[in-house]
Amino acid sequence: MHPSLTGSPSPGHGLLRCLRRDDLAARLGGDELLVMVFGIQDLANAEALAETILIAAAEPIDSLMQQADQAMYEAKRLGRNRLVPLQPPAAVLERPT
Repeated sequence: MHPSLTGSPSPGHGLLRCLRRDDLAARLGGDELLVMVFGIQDLANAEALAETILIAAAEPIDSLMQQADQAMYEAKRLGRNRLVPLQPPAAVLERPT
Protein backbone atom coordinates (compact mmCIF):
# COMPACT_ATOMS: atom_id res chain seq x y z
CA MET A 1 0.00 0.00 0.00
CA HIS A 2 1.19 3.53 -0.79
CA PRO A 3 2.75 5.12 2.34
CA SER A 4 0.61 8.24 2.00
CA LEU A 5 -2.52 6.13 2.46
CA THR A 6 -1.39 4.85 5.83
CA GLY A 7 0.62 7.79 7.20
CA SER A 8 -0.69 10.33 9.66
CA PRO A 9 -2.34 13.39 8.15
CA SER A 10 -0.33 16.57 7.84
CA PRO A 11 -1.78 20.03 8.36
CA GLY A 12 -3.36 21.76 5.42
CA HIS A 13 -5.75 20.92 2.66
CA GLY A 14 -7.08 17.38 2.46
CA LEU A 15 -5.22 16.78 -0.79
CA LEU A 16 -1.89 17.43 0.90
CA ARG A 17 -2.68 14.78 3.51
CA CYS A 18 -2.66 12.22 0.68
CA LEU A 19 0.82 13.05 -0.55
CA ARG A 20 4.36 12.46 0.65
CA ARG A 21 7.14 15.02 0.86
CA ASP A 22 8.52 14.21 -2.62
CA ASP A 23 5.14 14.09 -4.39
CA LEU A 24 3.96 17.19 -6.23
CA ALA A 25 0.53 18.80 -6.44
CA ALA A 26 -0.48 21.92 -8.32
CA ARG A 27 -3.78 23.68 -8.70
CA LEU A 28 -3.97 24.64 -12.36
CA GLY A 29 -7.16 26.64 -12.00
CA GLY A 30 -10.67 26.21 -10.70
CA ASP A 31 -11.06 22.51 -9.99
CA GLU A 32 -8.15 21.38 -12.18
CA LEU A 33 -5.39 19.60 -10.30
CA LEU A 34 -2.10 18.08 -11.38
CA VAL A 35 -0.62 15.44 -9.07
CA MET A 36 2.73 13.75 -9.66
CA VAL A 37 3.40 10.79 -7.40
CA PHE A 38 6.69 8.95 -7.52
CA GLY A 39 7.44 5.35 -6.64
CA ILE A 40 4.07 3.74 -7.30
CA GLN A 41 4.76 0.02 -7.66
CA ASP A 42 1.61 -1.16 -9.42
CA LEU A 43 -1.71 -0.12 -10.89
CA ALA A 44 -3.72 -1.19 -7.82
CA ASN A 45 -1.75 1.21 -5.59
CA ALA A 46 -2.09 4.00 -8.16
CA GLU A 47 -5.86 3.48 -8.34
CA ALA A 48 -6.19 3.42 -4.54
CA LEU A 49 -4.23 6.64 -4.23
CA ALA A 50 -6.22 8.27 -7.05
CA GLU A 51 -9.49 7.40 -5.27
CA THR A 52 -8.16 8.87 -2.00
CA ILE A 53 -7.10 12.05 -3.83
CA LEU A 54 -10.52 12.36 -5.51
CA ILE A 55 -12.24 12.12 -2.12
CA ALA A 56 -9.87 14.68 -0.58
CA ALA A 57 -10.25 17.04 -3.54
CA ALA A 58 -14.03 16.91 -3.14
CA GLU A 59 -13.77 18.40 0.36
CA PRO A 60 -14.98 21.99 0.46
CA ILE A 61 -12.29 24.53 -0.29
CA ASP A 62 -11.64 26.53 2.84
CA SER A 63 -12.79 30.12 3.09
CA LEU A 64 -9.29 31.56 2.64
CA MET A 65 -8.92 29.83 -0.74
CA GLN A 66 -12.32 31.12 -1.82
CA GLN A 67 -11.38 34.64 -0.76
CA ALA A 68 -8.05 34.39 -2.57
CA ASP A 69 -9.92 33.40 -5.74
CA GLN A 70 -12.28 36.35 -5.32
CA ALA A 71 -9.35 38.74 -4.86
CA MET A 72 -7.63 37.33 -7.96
CA TYR A 73 -10.74 37.78 -10.11
CA GLU A 74 -11.23 41.29 -8.75
CA ALA A 75 -7.64 42.15 -9.69
CA LYS A 76 -8.22 40.82 -13.20
CA ARG A 77 -11.46 42.79 -13.47
CA LEU A 78 -9.61 45.97 -12.49
CA GLY A 79 -7.05 45.50 -15.25
CA ARG A 80 -4.63 42.83 -14.03
CA ASN A 81 -1.21 43.39 -12.48
CA ARG A 82 -2.85 44.75 -9.37
CA LEU A 83 -2.85 43.98 -5.69
CA VAL A 84 -6.21 43.23 -4.12
CA PRO A 85 -5.75 42.68 -0.37
CA LEU A 86 -7.36 39.61 1.10
CA GLN A 87 -9.48 40.30 4.15
CA PRO A 88 -9.73 37.02 6.10
CA PRO A 89 -12.73 36.56 8.38
CA ALA A 90 -12.21 37.56 12.02
CA ALA A 91 -12.32 33.92 13.12
CA VAL A 92 -9.20 33.21 11.05
CA LEU A 93 -7.35 36.14 12.61
CA GLU A 94 -8.06 35.03 16.18
CA ARG A 95 -5.39 32.87 17.75
CA PRO A 96 -6.15 30.36 20.47
CA THR A 97 -4.81 31.34 23.89
